[in-house]
Amino acid sequence: MRSFLLLCPVVLLNLNCGPVGGCNPDPDAGTGCNNVPNSSPEIAEVSATGSVPAAQGGTLVDGTWHCTDYRWFVSKPAKNRKLTLKVTGTRFEFVDQQNGGAVTPITGVATPAAAGALTIEVSCPQVATLEFDHYTVTATELLLISNVDKKVVTFTRQ
Repeated sequence: MRSFLLLCPVVLLNLNCGPVGGCNPDPDAGTGCNNVPNSSPEIAEVSATGSVPAAQGGTLVDGTWHCTDYRWFVSKPAKNRKLTLKVTGTRFEFVDQQNGGAVTPITGVATPAAAGALTIEVSCPQVATLEFDHYTVTATELLLISNVDKKVVTFTRQ
């Protein structure tokens, strides 16, 4: 049984890959929680100065989204990352790969609220709440914002 630590999009979840759902040796597709292909290009996380931007909210847009920017507003070791998000209504299906390692599929439900607040409750691979607490969305861009972790992850609609 392999175990690894996932920092995005889940807050320090220890995801144990076992017989239920399993781990996926294929770096291009998730298994278990979802089968979304990880079609996002690999990007490098970056550090930023200043403050996390204010959330604007908006209406969530269905589609496949590629992570195009992963920005920390605190000092963190940089990673390379492939992160794809499929949005269907309030269902969020993530597929994450860090530094060329195992692909991690994550599925949950997003609940937007007033003033750009957001809660994403994960149902698979294990019950948890993602660290993202706010968001901004347009027809082509989705920013998931974590005021706790001081980061913004930008997705571009495909």
